[in-house]
Amino acid sequence: MRRLAHLGYLAAALCFALTFFDVVDQGDSLIHFSGQELVTGTTFHRPFQIGAAKLEIGRVPALPAAGMAVAALALGAGLFWMKNRAASGSALALGAVAALCLLLLRIQVASEIAPRFPGTGIHYAVAYWCSVALTCLGMLLSTTELLRRERRSAP
Repeated sequence: MRRLAHLGYLAAALCFALTFFDVVDQGDSLIHFSGQELVTGTTFHRPFQIGAAKLEIGRVPALPAAGMAVAALALGAGLFWMKNRAASGSALALGAVAALCLLLLRIQVASEIAPRFPGTGIHYAVAYWCSVALTCLGMLLSTTELLRRERRSAP
């Protein structure tokens, strides 16, 4: 059970390598952003609809919630090597931090990235939702492991 929780956190962290969201215009995807690009910041080329195929170059800064989420997930996965109750509790707390950061990431995307693309929408990709689901699964399994350890140590 403990291993599965930490594998859930690790898989959620690995989802950051995949596309987290797309900027879409009338159903067409204009630009893809991976979770890793949200952690480190990136430069993008946005095609203009006016005239020939001109490009506008923009910069997306690193989003703190993305960095905190991936750090919490990596630390939660790293606690696999510790086999005590404190490790299960810490993994649960780190999972909660990661889940909160993933929710805050949506707010940061809406406030910092979406305004750069007026008249378009944000479509969250499967990797983002998998990261959220795997984080929640890791939290559930960490809670189960913590309760199991608690029952075993009770007189």
